[in-house]
Amino acid sequence: MPVSLSLLPVAFTRRDVMFAVNSQRFPDRRLAYTANGTELTFIQSEPDAPFDVSDHTPRLEEVFRYLSDLDEHYKKVLQAMIYGLLKKRSTNRQITLEQEEVLDDHSIVIALNVER
Repeated sequence: MPVSLSLLPVAFTRRDVMFAVNSQRFPDRRLAYTANGTELTFIQSEPDAPFDVSDHTPRLEEVFRYLSDLDEHYKKVLQAMIYGLLKKRSTNRQITLEQEEVLDDHSIVIALNVER
């Protein structure tokens, strides 16, 4: 029996990151993300607010699995965007990247030297 989710809140707030994770953008602050043939619709009530997800799916477990997969991808895209921005800004502000290490959990530890 399909489960109807009215609105399930999720932690995603960055529309630009959501669009980067293979979603379709609509002008009314909706995004559609398709996973294994099931489309999840994300709705943002106002800019920078967390998204809510709404859809009909065969099983609630599938929704959570898709959201978990999307969460992992969202974090990777957001990390790459922030890392790129940090490197760009450090170059423009006389900040030297001293050390960079990617940990087993794929997080990045960096040491910066601020030159004065």
